[in-house]
Amino acid sequence: MAFTKIIKWAQKNQLSYKLTTTHNGLPRLTITVSDALSFIIENRESEIYRSRRTGKLKGSRKGMYLEVQYDGKPGSDIYYSTQQDIITTIGYKIR
Repeated sequence: MAFTKIIKWAQKNQLSYKLTTTHNGLPRLTITVSDALSFIIENRESEIYRSRRTGKLKGSRKGMYLEVQYDGKPGSDIYYSTQQDIITTIGYKIR
């Protein structure tokens, strides 16, 4: 089961959550705080590629990403390495 630490934290804080999958079968967790605030956590595959023009690596790496949505409008996705970091960030945003 994915996101076990985050799900236990959401249950302890009486937040509603929904565990689904993305279009390519990876886990996705949506935590709803209110009608105006929700969080989407998802595991993603690596999308890193090398630019032909500059020769530099671009794209996003494999791991957990947190997206904060205000009033249902998507925000930017931020990479986190641990579930505890995501819990801390959500806790700060809720306060």
